[in-house]
Amino acid sequence: MYDGAALGEILVDFAMTGAGADGFPILEAHPGGAPGNFLAAMSRCGRKTAMLAKVGEDRFGALLCKTLEEAGIETRGVVRDPSVFTTLAFVTLDEGGDRSFGFARPVRTPGSPLRSWTCPSSTGRGCSTSAPCPSPTSPPVLPPSGRWPMQGSGASSSPSTPT
Repeated sequence: MYDGAALGEILVDFAMTGAGADGFPILEAHPGGAPGNFLAAMSRCGRKTAMLAKVGEDRFGALLCKTLEEAGIETRGVVRDPSVFTTLAFVTLDEGGDRSFGFARPVRTPGSPLRSWTCPSSTGRGCSTSAPCPSPTSPPVLPPSGRWPMQGSGASSSPSTPT
């Protein structure tokens, strides 16, 4: 019997730790997603918890599962899917210290070219955790340049090169 379970998104937050000489943000990766954070807090209070989610069968998905397990959260309900990449969130700060979010959710379908789709952040535009994102069955094809679009509050809608 579990004291608490969560169904939701777990992701990797790339949080801004500073800015380079050229003004581009310096980012550091951390586990993220409100459902996982909530369960980790419950586990620290001695509660038995379980996570239901889907991540990519990639390095970030493995790190997220390991982090949940180390926090004492049951992960049998976390699906590791080889047809998707783990969601990445980019968190930057403006001059006033206010956060902006951009999300990258690439989708890979076996036997087809890499496809990518993104959702705007929790600014009230587009989708958030309470609104469904566009169907991954019909995303735009990633251009031959290998660049993926980034959208969200404070993020450019022009393509950015993945690092």
